[in-house]
Amino acid sequence: MIKITKLKKGLSIVVPAYNEEKILEKNMKILDNCLKKFNLSHEIILSENGSTDRSKEICRDLCKKNKNFRCIFSNTPSFGGSIRKGGINAKYDKMLVFPVDLWSLDYIKEALEKIRGYDVVYGSRYVKKSRQERPLLRVIVSVIHTKLVNMLLNTRYSDIDGIKMYRTEIGKKILEKTSSNSAFIEVEIGAVIKNSKIKYTEVPIDHKEPKTRHPKYIVKIVLHGIYELFANYRKLRKLCI
Repeated sequence: MIKITKLKKGLSIVVPAYNEEKILEKNMKILDNCLKKFNLSHEIILSENGSTDRSKEICRDLCKKNKNFRCIFSNTPSFGGSIRKGGINAKYDKMLVFPVDLWSLDYIKEALEKIRGYDVVYGSRYVKKSRQERPLLRVIVSVIHTKLVNMLLNTRYSDIDGIKMYRTEIGKKILEKTSSNSAFIEVEIGAVIKNSKIKYTEVPIDHKEPKTRHPKYIVKIVLHGIYELFANYRKLRKLCI
């Protein structure tokens, strides 16, 4: 069981980091400066998981120099595990899991407004007013993946892999029910939200995929997620808080 301690007013941002030495330091400074504009207490939890480049060293340096950063380290690569560990350690009453390549900074402001009336705010690349610059194949596979999730789980998400802000108390309970170590955790989260009748909404985001992401690698991850979707169908139907 995840112990829910008394939460402070503010925003905890969990940033999974794996072999991100090229963009980690620069983007985290951009994120921190962006958050300072909102006039609220915040922390950036760098959840590093088994990097083989300089990511660990960069995380330590950021945490040493800036009190707004906290570091969590794992020896084994695990995207899902990095999200769970980061979420468990969040100390503020709002929590955001945000990609290190900073999909859409404008989303943060809108999500902070929307979270007042919802438990979860999805940042979607496929709702009206959203924009994205990504390879066509990547977009097609992503759309198919979301449609399969909706068909099998009877959900209505427009982007199952979208960014998510949570009321932290609810977010921690959701993450407690997940077990995947891969990007499939996004589907588990979606299943828990649906099965538990958790109140959520979707807002548009801009997503420009960085050159550091190889399209074939990303497509491979999504295709593996589709396999996991069918393999874990019965389990997903039962996940709830």
